Amino acid sequence: MFREVASDPAALPGVILSVQSYGDRLNLHPHVHALASRGVWSSGGNFEAIPVLRAPQLMLLFRHHRLENLLASGRIGQATLDILDRFHHPGFSAYEGEGVAAGDSAACNHNAPPASLRSRSLRPRPNRTTFAATANAPGPG
Repeated sequence: MFREVASDPAALPGVILSVQSYGDRLNLHPHVHALASRGVWSSGGNFEAIPVLRAPQLMLLFRHHRLENLLASGRIGQATLDILDRFHHPGFSAYEGEGVAAGDSAACNHNAPPASLRSRSLRPRPNRTTFAATANAPGPG
């Protein structure tokens, strides 16, 4: 979705996904939580902001792309898609929280990494980000 509005066709968004298999009542409820950048990184490493999408637009766009992908891969059929289109609730939801501006040190401190990551340094690499041990890193707390 992000690549469709980016000027670089090789651009990649920043995304963190967390797969959940249970709901609030500890019932089986497979779903995904995601944090996504409001833009993409070009193949040269530059950040390009994308147009703002409100949560309802984002949810419908994600739903459309995901269901089309499932249909194209043969994981669901057109009959299933037709049934899903008749549901009152689309089966997806999106929440758009407050963004964090570049250089916002207060937000960075508020969103500090957990103690287990404080002794690690970020190492961005093409198509992945890794953390490596940092010498003389401060301990938790």
